[in-house]
Amino acid sequence: MLLIALIAAGIWFLNRDGDDDPADVQVPSALVGKQVDRATRMVENAGLTPKVTETPHESAEPGEVYDVAPEQGAWVAPDTVVELFVSTGPEPVEVPSVVGLQRNAAAQSLRERGLKVRFEEQDSDETKGKVLAQDREAGEVVDPGTVVTIVISNGPQEVPFVVGMDKASAIRAIEGAGFKVYIVESDDTTRPEGEVIDQSTEEGQTKNQGDEIRITVSTYVEPEETESPTESDSPTESESPTDDESDDLPIP
Repeated sequence: MLLIALIAAGIWFLNRDGDDDPADVQVPSALVGKQVDRATRMVENAGLTPKVTETPHESAEPGEVYDVAPEQGAWVAPDTVVELFVSTGPEPVEVPSVVGLQRNAAAQSLRERGLKVRFEEQDSDETKGKVLAQDREAGEVVDPGTVVTIVISNGPQEVPFVVGMDKASAIRAIEGAGFKVYIVESDDTTRPEGEVIDQSTEEGQTKNQGDEIRITVSTYVEPEETESPTESDSPTESESPTDDESDDLPIP
């Protein structure tokens, strides 16, 4: 009897192991790279239980599965929980303060954080290339790839050299460059009236925006020529009194 019981127990044990092995299911392959909805359906169709965990990821697109546990292709028991790690996109970054930096240093600081840079120039008396403002506040949290616009000083302006120009053109040139004009008139020259004969700055000199630039304008007027008497204006011999005529003149 004992022998029969042992044989029966062995048969039951062998049958039990045989029933368990075919029941294991395989974690689907190619889950990584799929969008979360499709990956979830694939796990469910395999008789497993999906669990979604969302975290930032530097390169995976938002909603994309970038990792799986247990690993793809593993054999597991039915209803085993398969964790799908899903990207929410790159991790947000904090915008640094770049106001006051020079252009290159500011751009490098932003790019190191995965941000893009756009430049705008502005008239300013600050050093050329200095950052005057930024459109994203320092400390603001944004997605990588966000464009940050920074305003750059184009530095003190070169004063237009207007000597030799007419008065109206000179005023337009100086005011158009952001300066004020102070006009002095002078007739101590032979240059035509209305021509600029001097200015308070040298050619190529820079000044701060709004500075006053003096120009000297000629008021010289060429004198009119006076006609000198001609020989025809003097009495001619034919018009001089003759001896006979002189004899006829009354005696005083």
